[in-house]
Amino acid sequence: MLSYCSICGERFRNQEELNKHLRIKHRNKIKRIILEHPIR
Repeated sequence: MLSYCSICGERFRNQEELNKHLRIKHRNKIKRIILEHPIR
């Protein structure tokens, strides 16, 4: 099953590869999103 990066649209074979990509490529953007929209 293919997974897509919601930020850049890149395709990945599985969720683990997508998670790794998000941690590496979009680390700063994800930090900012979490700070702006904290989970209650």
